[in-house]
Amino acid sequence: LFVSSVIGRAVWSIDRAGNATKLPIPENALWSAMGMKVDAKRQLLWICTAATPMTPGIDAVLRGRSALIAWDLRGAKVATRLELAEEGATHWLGDLTLDSKGNVYATDTTSPAIYRHARGSDKLELWLKDERILNPQGLAFAGDDALLLVADYPSGLWAIDTATKRVERVGAAPDVALIGIDGLIFRKGNLIAVQNGLSPQRLVRFGWDAKSRRVTSWELLETSRPEFEELTLVADGGETIYFIATSQWEAFGEDGKLKDGATPREIVVMKR
Repeated sequence: LFVSSVIGRAVWSIDRAGNATKLPIPENALWSAMGMKVDAKRQLLWICTAATPMTPGIDAVLRGRSALIAWDLRGAKVATRLELAEEGATHWLGDLTLDSKGNVYATDTTSPAIYRHARGSDKLELWLKDERILNPQGLAFAGDDALLLVADYPSGLWAIDTATKRVERVGAAPDVALIGIDGLIFRKGNLIAVQNGLSPQRLVRFGWDAKSRRVTSWELLETSRPEFEELTLVADGGETIYFIATSQWEAFGEDGKLKDGATPREIVVMKR
């Protein structure tokens, strides 16, 4: 299991016994580490990284830049690093996913857009920008490469036809709320989401109707546990779902320092 750190500027590997090892990613390559995915076929760990006001030890001139990194798991080295450093724009790549061919799609949360890195290229290119999507977070392919689902924090889920780039809002049953989604995966024909924009925060399974492209039901998996302090990302571990239970995002200010009266807690990764 790999776990990323925002204020730690690090990625850790965790073995089955719970032992943590910090990956030796050079400091000049990694800023705050965000969403990640493993390309198992090519043994690459793809990492979203961003130079933010919360990033410790960062030169102020770098703030607003973001990058996509491929870490070679066999060679223990940076295989690829693709940076967004647009003049006058603030970028923050927050999460990513891969299609079956190894192409990478990443969401930019501050200059709302989706970027794409085509396998074998040396570019990170703007793939889609839609004025209706205001704060894109988690994203996942709905079973195959034809349909990409993107969680917009304030407005809910959007479906993108990858061939035409047509964007449609995902409909839902009357009792289903799709706002406030951060982490998102597609698993066994359904969606698993972390909703930290609702109170109480929760891990939820959404029933997905592929024919109508609609969320038909919801099932609460976890909520209101004493360990919870700002749920964030979720990962598919085969028969097990892993999720960050104590990111402690709200305990830190925009400068990356603990807020007055806040006490650091032990980081908890939970599984279900």
